[in-house]
Amino acid sequence: MAKTGKSLHQVVGSWLAPTAAEKLCVTRLKSRNSLRERYVFVEAYKDTGPVGLYFFYHKDGGWRVFPPTLERPTMRCIYLSRDPVLSR
Repeated sequence: MAKTGKSLHQVVGSWLAPTAAEKLCVTRLKSRNSLRERYVFVEAYKDTGPVGLYFFYHKDGGWRVFPPTLERPTMRCIYLSRDPVLSR
């Protein structure tokens, strides 16, 4: 699958807009292969105090501030025609 989403570095830069003088820390990291779920919590230490956001990894290879939708089980119904040949 081709990567179409933004990298974690790009997304953190656009949401937290850190300067060279500000410190960034990844304070939480979660990766569960069984659910293919990954997220990080990034904190920026600004003059006004710490600011943090969660970033979630998506199937397209990008990171976003909202979690990916869960794959849920689906149920399908098959339409059977009333064809006389099938009703025997």
